[in-house]
Amino acid sequence: GWNNIQISSSSKLLNGINNNSHFYFVHSYSFEVDEKKYVSATTNYSIEIVSAIEKENIFGTQFHPEKSQVNGIKILENFVTI
Repeated sequence: GWNNIQISSSSKLLNGINNNSHFYFVHSYSFEVDEKKYVSATTNYSIEIVSAIEKENIFGTQFHPEKSQVNGIKILENFVTI
């Protein structure tokens, strides 16, 4: 369902997205990151989970941009621009 993200670092993918913006999550999987410097956003689901990562030209989101309305469109525009 819908939940907000906490942006934790500067991100090309999340450029123009406000902190605490809502995105659509479909599953309850969690991604563990060894190097926290690559975490660009987290989300609280009773525990803090990684919801976006970025390393050089590698990007990943736990939420679904294509289902996240205006915020998702902005992320897709950012991805195409990058």
